[in-house]
This record gives sequence, structure tokens and C-alpha cells, in this order.
Amino acid sequence: MERGKVAFEIRDLMISISRYKENSIRCQEADFPKLYGIQVATLLFLLKRKERETFQKDIEEQFHVRRPTATNMIKRMEANGLIYREPVSYDARLKRIVLAEKAYKYQKWMEKSSKVFQEKMVQDIPDEEISMFISTLRKIQKNMEV
Repeated sequence: MERGKVAFEIRDLMISISRYKENSIRCQEADFPKLYGIQVATLLFLLKRKERETFQKDIEEQFHVRRPTATNMIKRMEANGLIYREPVSYDARLKRIVLAEKAYKYQKWMEKSSKVFQEKMVQDIPDEEISMFISTLRKIQKNMEV
């Protein structure tokens, strides 16, 4: 493969992933909002950390997103009734992010759809190729750090 095509191949992969998610992964419940991949990943992250306080900064670091991106995502998830923010007693500036009951209602669906999606992406690809691919992606990501 030509070195000049890497960015286009990554772009094409991102488009394919988006199309797959759009056409294949939908919750059939009427009150479940349309969520994007990072929102589902964020809810799963919060579910995994439900015993710990989680703040916007934790989400920014976990998903490598900038503050405005995280703020907008959190606002959308709040508007959809999936999370809420509440102040902490030890710092008036901080608000922890808490899962609403609605998020727990769809926990099994989110976990299952995430697992199916991950399995679909790597089907018929040997583990050593996956390891090499991830290693290469990390090198590209490091090269792109500003």
C-alpha cells in the first residue's frame, strides 16, 4: 500500500464503522434516544465506574476528547435523561456525573450491542494481525499528537 493512502483508508474505515452502527445497532425501545458510539461508550464507562465518582475530566481523558466536545456530549446525554450532574460537598466547582435510571434500564442492551459490534469488527482476523493493527494505529496516533 502506498504511504500516501493511509489517511484515506482510515477515513474510509471510519465511514464504514459509522454506516454499520447507523444501520445495524439500534435499540427498538421507543423512549431510547438515538445515541452515537462515543455516548454508548461513555455510558458503559460510567456503568463500570459506578462505585467511583466520575467527572467530565475523567471522560475527556478516557476518550481523548477536548473539553468542548465532552461538554456538548454530556449536555446531550443529560437532555436525553441518561445522566445528570450533581455538586460534590468538597469542591463547589466540581460536579460529578451520575447515571440516571434510564441508563440502567438499557444497560444490558448497550453491553450486548457493544460486544456484538466489537466481535463483528474482528471476525476472521487472527489475533496477531489485530495486535499489529492496534500497534500501528497507536504509532500513527502518536505521530499525530500536537
